[in-house]
Amino acid sequence: CSGINAWVCTPGQQHLPMTAPFDSRFPNRNQTKNCWQNYVDFHRFQKAMTTKEGNVSVCEW
Repeated sequence: CSGINAWVCTPGQQHLPMTAPFDSRFPNRNQTKNCWQNYVDFHRFQKAMTTKEGNVSVCEW
């Protein structure tokens, strides 16, 4: 298993866990802050796009 569908394996395949990608804003750190910042950025962007009546579908990545 690899890639996006790492949690969906067919019988006989080895399950390999995935880690958060490297972010230069958080070198050598626990990725919890990175995860939280991504969450905040997503909702901040979504709110800004909704307020400006922009296309919110670009938020759904």
